[in-house]
Amino acid sequence: MKHIVIDLEMNKLGPNYKNEREICKCEVIQIGAVLLDDEYQEIGSFNTLVKPRYNEHIDKKIEKLTGIST
Repeated sequence: MKHIVIDLEMNKLGPNYKNEREICKCEVIQIGAVLLDDEYQEIGSFNTLVKPRYNEHIDKKIEKLTGIST
């Protein structure tokens, strides 16, 4: 059996997006995935940045944590 591990990096929505924050307080800025075999050895990977829809800037705390900059 193969396994997929998915990691989403998220950025907080600014306070000026009040209506949107009622649904979700963050938006995805990066998607990462790793494909593992039966012995949990990596056999493939995927990584892509996602353009934020609402925020024009990456929060400084998120930038420091992930290395993703505006």
